Amino acid sequence: MKKALICSENSYFSAYTKHLFIPYGIEADCVNNVEKLNAYMRDNNVVSFIIFDTCLQSDLSVKAVQKVGCPLIIMNSLTSNVTFNKDFTPFLELFNSSLEPNKNVQELSPHTFFDVGKHCIWRREEYIPLATQEFKILYFLYLNIGKVVSSEELINYADLTSRSSLYVHINSLREKVEEKCGNPQIILTKFGKGYQISKHRAEITCLDQREQTKNKTRGDKEKII
Repeated sequence: MKKALICSENSYFSAYTKHLFIPYGIEADCVNNVEKLNAYMRDNNVVSFIIFDTCLQSDLSVKAVQKVGCPLIIMNSLTSNVTFNKDFTPFLELFNSSLEPNKNVQELSPHTFFDVGKHCIWRREEYIPLATQEFKILYFLYLNIGKVVSSEELINYADLTSRSSLYVHINSLREKVEEKCGNPQIILTKFGKGYQISKHRAEITCLDQREQTKNKTRGDKEKII
């Protein structure tokens, strides 16, 4: 739950603003004097942002707010003609979007990311650009993650001319996304069917090996008994 702090002596302003935050999943605490504000800060409460109404202004309260490393909205609820939905909604949408993961960057493995927006791969913080056909192939595979995509579908989607052309681009992609091209863990070949992206296949394999070890140990114990 995200939390905001409203610092205001204007009870109507505090109540209405608190109500406005509900659809955004934001819980709001309200303080209406300097003593409560300082007590709130001393308790080390964690807030996502602060709305500071200047009708509660004093040097002491400003200093208290300055100690908090979070976004601060300063306004005067008594003198300004504030349209709440007009002024707060863009901020709230921006705030919420900043907390969400970037949907344009897709994780292929713990160290490899597919940046759809920039048409590139990020591998261990290295920027690796993708050619147009490479991007189309990888994007279509990612749209069907976990499913086998036939060679014909990839050829048509990427505007390629033949299977040999697809094979060249697949190899080029593997050089950019795989740790070891000879042992691909992300772009997998399904012989006679097509290709598939397997997310975190290395981790799954590791878990399978641990499970096999547990089963073997369990079997050895049963034999002993």
